[in-house]
Amino acid sequence: MEIANEEQVTRHFGEWPSFHDAEVISIETRRGEAPGEYADLLASIHVRRYTPANVGTAQFEMEKTHDALISLRFRSISELNLSGFNHQNVIDDLVFLEEGERVRVTFESIFGVECTFSCAQVGVVAVMNRMQANA
Repeated sequence: MEIANEEQVTRHFGEWPSFHDAEVISIETRRGEAPGEYADLLASIHVRRYTPANVGTAQFEMEKTHDALISLRFRSISELNLSGFNHQNVIDDLVFLEEGERVRVTFESIFGVECTFSCAQVGVVAVMNRMQANA
């Protein structure tokens, strides 16, 4: 499956990251502007990556190595099911499953938001490095 502008994410993380324990900050839907044009969905997801430091010592800790807000646009969505969005929307994974010409997207919930839909295209809008923002 192709993700438009995927290199913005892989440049930051070195690869496509796991979305385990990521937090969905916002979900916005917009109706199509032209006749026959379906709605789009924009999701902002806060993704962090940690690596172990001082393994085998009393100073063991998990150091944050990456911290970014990833904005993804899903074009021509249909079959949207969205529930549970609240003050903290932690997901176990963000799953993409190709279904012919479309993609089934699932935000697998740990706590808060549960979301599934079908879309015609997935694209990266922006990646904001939060390590610099928090420094």
